[in-house]
Amino acid sequence: MTGTGDLDNRAIVSEMITRLSQLPQPENRQGDTSEQKFLAGGVCGHRDTIGVVIPADEFVSKRLLQVTTSWHTHPSDDQASLVHMWLHLSDLGPVRFHTAPDASLELTLDQPHDSYDMDEYGQVTVGPAAENFLMSRFIGQSIRAVHRIIDHRIETEIGLRLELDHGEVRILNLGDDLVITDTALPDAVEAALR
Repeated sequence: MTGTGDLDNRAIVSEMITRLSQLPQPENRQGDTSEQKFLAGGVCGHRDTIGVVIPADEFVSKRLLQVTTSWHTHPSDDQASLVHMWLHLSDLGPVRFHTAPDASLELTLDQPHDSYDMDEYGQVTVGPAAENFLMSRFIGQSIRAVHRIIDHRIETEIGLRLELDHGEVRILNLGDDLVITDTALPDAVEAALR
């Protein structure tokens, strides 16, 4: 995955189709929606060894001040992989987004870590998000509402849709990849998220 803009987001999503097509097909459930609005009480996150778990409803009315990302690179890979993203929110501080082993998102109050070398496994580079990174366009805007996204094939909350002052964005754990998008996902994936 790369952070070079919307074109790369589409490539990332296309790459996820193969992984997601191996999951069981969703059941047809009447009245069930994947993006259930919650402004209080919902938690999209799990206990993590670093930081303090934070419920996503805490984001409402907070302003996005800054975005930090960490990217894994390896000489054998032609694209970097997004490992973590921190949204620095007013009155909260930095909130780390990370993919959890159970396909959910881990949301923790946590300071960005330093870059580090993994020897033959590559390196992780941490720093301010590039201007063309999708979340960067929302810096300075307030979060108006948070909606959770559930993948009914696995009965797991796999992400969030954030409504901001001038647009919305989805942040998802798709096949253990952290995906940030403002475009529609492939039909097979969208069907599972309804």
